[in-house]
Amino acid sequence: MNKRLSSGSDCLITLGGIGSGRLEQLMRTALESACVDLSDMCNQAGIFSSMTLITDRPMTIETDNWSRVEYTEPHQSFGDVLETYFKTTNPKLVGNPLVYFGAGSAPLIQDMDIADLVSTLDRANRNICAANNIYSADYFGVNPGNIIGMLDPSPVSDNEIPKRLSEENRTEVVELARSSRSQFNIDVTADLATLLLTEAKGTRIRSFLQAHSQLFQQAVQCQWAAAQHLINKESQVLVYGRTSSRIWKYLETESASKIRIIGEERGLGTAPPEHHPYSTLGDLIKSEGAETFFTKTLPLMCDAAFIDLIPILAYLHPDTTQEDRHAAFLMDESGIAHSGLRTIIHGVNSSSIPIAIGGHTLVGSGIELLNQRAWDSIDGIRPAPY
Repeated sequence: MNKRLSSGSDCLITLGGIGSGRLEQLMRTALESACVDLSDMCNQAGIFSSMTLITDRPMTIETDNWSRVEYTEPHQSFGDVLETYFKTTNPKLVGNPLVYFGAGSAPLIQDMDIADLVSTLDRANRNICAANNIYSADYFGVNPGNIIGMLDPSPVSDNEIPKRLSEENRTEVVELARSSRSQFNIDVTADLATLLLTEAKGTRIRSFLQAHSQLFQQAVQCQWAAAQHLINKESQVLVYGRTSSRIWKYLETESASKIRIIGEERGLGTAPPEHHPYSTLGDLIKSEGAETFFTKTLPLMCDAAFIDLIPILAYLHPDTTQEDRHAAFLMDESGIAHSGLRTIIHGVNSSSIPIAIGGHTLVGSGIELLNQRAWDSIDGIRPAPY
């Protein structure tokens, strides 16, 4: 462990809950790579007293960054993970400020971002939470650390922590400045394609992406082809799904194209069990058929599209497996067992316009990164990948 770590804040990184399918295991390896890159940065920042990893099986990448490693059973809730953390932490230290990261939550942040997060906790009175997203957090810090262990009922996911602390504990919640760095999260295989195209910074995740570049090639080509329309003033681009007004504002000023946005089902990941998702595009696919929609209707709406597939699946096919979804994000029809999802991806692949498929990251920080990457190629800053 790096002996420079000396602050009163502790760091917790978690990794787990990944299935045994081929692509799920690929995601596990990618997340391990991002996790170790993140631990390197946290270590080098020199502002944490300890760094703990909680995972459901041993890592395949060795590093001496961790103060300790604790293990949980597979597929446990975030509340169970927190219970493991607090049970195995010195009782005298559980009140220290605590910074939490999911393994894939911050592949693009810099040491200054970590320093800003910790200083926000240090500057304020206790009972504070600072997060990259108040309503669906990927990473956050709390002071004191043990306030998140007091939530009752125990939290199911990390995303809900800031909102629940505000509503149930009267915790002051501060949202950190939003940027493509702070909002980019590795959630699905499409996010890895975006990182490959826009050049990830971490040495291990970059090495992973280069080693598997052929696997991501079709998804990368789709994202790049769609991104070309962002810098074309004659093009109309559709952005669909869990996008935000911040992204709309960004595209209105930083892209050259005309933008059509259909935003819906934000907060889907933290919605209560009784919530019934609805998808506008899902309804069109249901009524027209996937091939008709993607080959005839969608080209009337736009010249290129960035589509968050998750609301569509939540509405039409909630029974799709994670393995099938990862194959879909790679545009690989042959790897999809679910007939409904396979039909959707066949329609996407048959369309005359470029369609980038992903999750919430694609229609959030991902499209920012892709837009900038397209401009960089025009300006001669970086060569075009194709």
